[in-house]
Amino acid sequence: MQAKLLRLTISVVTIATFFAALHGYRNSQSHLNKLFDKELVTVTHFMAASDNFSPQPADPTNSFLYQIFDKKNRLIAKASDAPEYPIASIAKGFTEVAFNRSQWRVYVVSTDVKRVLVAQSMTERKSTADDILLVTITPIVFSIPIIGLLIFYVVRKSLAPLRLLSRQLRNKNSEDLSPVKISHPTKELVPVVDRLNDVFAKLNDAFELEKQVSANAAHELRTPVSVLSIAVNNLATAFANNNITEKQLRELTQGVARMANVIEQIINLFRFTPENFANKLSQVDIEKILQEVITNNYSALEEAKQSIELNSQPSLTYADPFALYILLENIVRNAIKYAGEGAHISITVHESYNRLLIDFDDSGKGLLEEERQQLTQRFYRASNQTDVKGSGLGLAIAKRIADLHGASITFEEAPTSGLRVRVSLKKAKGNKSGA
Repeated sequence: MQAKLLRLTISVVTIATFFAALHGYRNSQSHLNKLFDKELVTVTHFMAASDNFSPQPADPTNSFLYQIFDKKNRLIAKASDAPEYPIASIAKGFTEVAFNRSQWRVYVVSTDVKRVLVAQSMTERKSTADDILLVTITPIVFSIPIIGLLIFYVVRKSLAPLRLLSRQLRNKNSEDLSPVKISHPTKELVPVVDRLNDVFAKLNDAFELEKQVSANAAHELRTPVSVLSIAVNNLATAFANNNITEKQLRELTQGVARMANVIEQIINLFRFTPENFANKLSQVDIEKILQEVITNNYSALEEAKQSIELNSQPSLTYADPFALYILLENIVRNAIKYAGEGAHISITVHESYNRLLIDFDDSGKGLLEEERQQLTQRFYRASNQTDVKGSGLGLAIAKRIADLHGASITFEEAPTSGLRVRVSLKKAKGNKSGA
């Protein structure tokens, strides 16, 4: 690119200089001809006003010749190398004639007593003009290499960031997805570098995501598959003995349900990524989604003999409805699962400046501060909840969805000594919820 740009630029400059010089030559030639004509007119009028003439010695370098004729067209004076006959037949003005094997420019002046003809060699005119123009054009011609060097320097310096980018990309292998770094990039190169680094970052995230999906699936499916294998083996033994019990069927059903839940959670964890998350969010009423979450999980609440209350009114935020539902449901499910039998769960929605705060309080055992800070890590299990079955992915999914919405999830001790999970979302304009 640099070589092509240099060749093109220097070629354009050279051609432009040539045409400028040609145009200047033609203009200068025209102006010089006018000056020569003025000189010729001056000399002719001077001779017409003089009475004494002495023949000039023959001089091949002399560019002027003259002839003077009386009223009867008799030659009364001439230059030594001028012919005897009139060199022009006109009475006055300019004309061009050929004699003495040369082309001459002639100016004629007629008075009451004489006619004066002065001729100037066109060859001498052209030679003089060429000498003047050569002096003028020579600096331009010699400046072309200097201009070429300046262009080379400017182009090379301007393309230095592009060469650096090219070198970095050429040295990258297929596994190197680190960002490219260009010091002092040009304005035009900034979006290219930014977009490349964005692509590298997304590719790196995609590869990491693929590794995580494989590792998480292998990690989380190993236990339910083992449980299912044991349950199926027990059923096969019981079937052979014609002694299948309800407990064995229930264990098989629970194992299938747990595997289905784990698979669903893994899919949800990696479904919500910046690459496939909807760019256009819509206004969503948090109260309606919370009501739907509570309704869909009411059977689990009854089974755990828990109570739940919702303190809210219509509260609008910008979100993806499905993703927000998953976020809120995972927090509610987490509370149902870990708060303990007979616990009370309270959900409160209120405003703080331009944010909507959703507090999930339970009356469970609560957690230590150091444990609360790790709840959104994948597969983390609190030390006092090892007897409860779970995937350890619910709050990790909730955290990922919150990040995509510009929201936050924090954990603290609830007024009931249990755990409080607080979700902070951006409030939509026109929100009518109260504090």
